[in-house]
Amino acid sequence: MSTNMPQAAAESHEPSRIARVGGVVLLTAITFHWIPSYWAFHTRFVFSGAGHPWDYYLSMVFLGALLTVVAPRSCGLALGQMCQRWRTTGVFAAILIVPSIITMSFLQVPFYGASPAVFVCVPLYEELLFRGFLFAVVAEACPRSWSVRGVTVSTAALVTGFAFGLWHLGGLRLPEQGFYWFQVTYTVIAGVLFAMLRERTGSIWPCWLIHAFVDTWAVNVPAVWGSGGA
Repeated sequence: MSTNMPQAAAESHEPSRIARVGGVVLLTAITFHWIPSYWAFHTRFVFSGAGHPWDYYLSMVFLGALLTVVAPRSCGLALGQMCQRWRTTGVFAAILIVPSIITMSFLQVPFYGASPAVFVCVPLYEELLFRGFLFAVVAEACPRSWSVRGVTVSTAALVTGFAFGLWHLGGLRLPEQGFYWFQVTYTVIAGVLFAMLRERTGSIWPCWLIHAFVDTWAVNVPAVWGSGGA
């Protein structure tokens, strides 16, 4: 195992102590829903009125946009090399989509039949928060990468991947334990892979397309052996 510095990080100055501390604080806050929960609570009435299923999701999209728009390039809002790296995107898509389709076809999926807000907004705000804002913050604070057998994975990819998995620990309250354990495992692995794809393309949009497909499948396709809904 060896370590190296990404080209972009090598050309920049050493991150300040404030950037490092800020990265840790923001990582903790986002992972444990402190910032999103506070934000959603105070903005849920802005869009469509109390109790509407789109309120929380639209609030979260707006939060993600607000956090990333101040530094769109570093947060991956540009297209980057998305078109040039279409083969890379295809490989990552196959790795991420095929297991989810197979597994969720045979599990009791609690999101089946949920509001379209789930598969329209959730992939967008999670990509803005994790592969956009949080990835940029951690990459700035700790720009180290690790190369194992020719595969390079940055610290930012590992950290945001595990943070993405922790974000889904709320599924503990769900009765569908089989799906819950799949979801937590899948989101840790997917979080790392999404971040690697974001690094290789310089954009969050390939991640969003794949993420949106997976979530759309979870909401609209019932389990083979049952109704698929909670």
